Amino acid sequence: MPAQPKTRKRTSVQSPSCPSILQWNINGLCGRLAHVRDELLRRPYDVLLIQEPKLEASKLDISGYTSYTCCGAKKHPWAVLYWNSNGLRGRLAQVRDELSRRPYDVLLIQEPKADVADLNISGYTLHTCCGAKKNPCAIPYVNNSLPHCGIDTRDYCSARAEIVGVRIRRGEQEFSVFTCYVHLVGQWRSRAHATIRATETGHIILGGDFNAHNELWGTNRRMRGVGDFSAT
Repeated sequence: MPAQPKTRKRTSVQSPSCPSILQWNINGLCGRLAHVRDELLRRPYDVLLIQEPKLEASKLDISGYTSYTCCGAKKHPWAVLYWNSNGLRGRLAQVRDELSRRPYDVLLIQEPKADVADLNISGYTLHTCCGAKKNPCAIPYVNNSLPHCGIDTRDYCSARAEIVGVRIRRGEQEFSVFTCYVHLVGQWRSRAHATIRATETGHIILGGDFNAHNELWGTNRRMRGVGDFSAT
């Protein structure tokens, strides 16, 4: 009788210090809560990272879990679109189609490569650095449903870095929201971090294209500067 091949028993080893995490852009949690609960019965994840629940916080309860929102928000979370468009004028139809499906609260755009007169989007107010009309490098759009005003960012900008900001009130919370573009041969000024933190009130949101070189490209100096800001 020929010898039977030996088989190895497969074992699964999981470090007790490594949490199990479920990440899901759910695009509407209300109709899928039953599905989520069934999944949690099969595998009780330690952490759920959910995007686009599209519900108020009071309707997002899952037994055995505690939910958290930005700054304790009870209503729909913020929807912010951040994009280096590399030429927005020819893509405005695409942007408008996206906004018809999801009306974002704020758009943070870099390198639109067009004059302000050619960048209007219905339902949104566009802001530029110091009211510039010609070829801005960074622009925020704010949904007209949100009370907001522009921020004087001249002290934050340099010859190589353009920063544009708006102050937005949402319920009882106030946010200072900035979009930034740092030119490829420019330099992100570290003192801009301290100036923004010391000057602005409320919560600070910063999005942009910092041309932040990674260490794989030979230097990580600017990325560390941006990281220092985002960590504070």
